[in-house]
Amino acid sequence: MGMHNMQDNKKIGLMWWLMATFTILLGIVIQARVPEEAHNISRFAGVLTGMGTGILVVIVINWLVNRFSTPEKRKLRQIEKNDERNIQLIRAAYTVGAISAIIILAIMVMLFVLLEQYVASYIALGALYVEAIVVRVAYVILGKRM
Repeated sequence: MGMHNMQDNKKIGLMWWLMATFTILLGIVIQARVPEEAHNISRFAGVLTGMGTGILVVIVINWLVNRFSTPEKRKLRQIEKNDERNIQLIRAAYTVGAISAIIILAIMVMLFVLLEQYVASYIALGALYVEAIVVRVAYVILGKRM
């Protein structure tokens, strides 16, 4: 079981590296191709580059912490990570986060409609649907695994 988790962690780590690199490169490519007068697209490219860089910084910091930790500290962190109480706390925190996201998105839809910002309300409504679909799909997939 321990080896399986290590392989999963490596896959997840690789996914984060790829996502960070892709986001940075996408921001750079968009910035290079956008006309000078398109300030909103330029800002969007900057946001992408900043997000990708932020993800990359977190990855590097985590790697450095793990790399230069003593074996005892690494083992202690692994024990804490696998502790049933911590697992339940993480699940509860994610549940609260998901419910909060759904409520916030629903409120945003209503506020955007009241402000007559219909495109923004459609975007928030789409995000609300995506959130609900992700929760349902995760429930079905996890139900099959457990």
